[in-house]
Amino acid sequence: MLSSRKTYRKDNLRDVEKVFNDGICNIYVANERVLGNSKGKFYFANESVGIGHFYQAYNNNISIDRAIAIPLNDISIDTQDVVLLEGIWYKIARIQYKDNKKPRHWILSLQRSPFNYMEVNNANN
Repeated sequence: MLSSRKTYRKDNLRDVEKVFNDGICNIYVANERVLGNSKGKFYFANESVGIGHFYQAYNNNISIDRAIAIPLNDISIDTQDVVLLEGIWYKIARIQYKDNKKPRHWILSLQRSPFNYMEVNNANN
């Protein structure tokens, strides 16, 4: 029998609250292949992509390569933004708001970008 190792005890913080300790990602505004302003750096937690969501996106010609969770904040993030994660550029395919979890967070479904982005300063030269 499989065990999830969840204890359901209130004194074990990992059973009560989500932790964002898998790394740091950068989110940028992007216009075509040119980067705009940085929206910020966020700690993230790796998430799993459900089979239903994966095939629904696949049927719409979107490949979901990765999913991450970032803490809720006052910065607006939309699907036109790009994410730099471990040296790889990703486009945001879907944003899910999880308000029934502690702490409240966003789950970003990411699609690997086929090209790199240029900074604004380099594009004007």
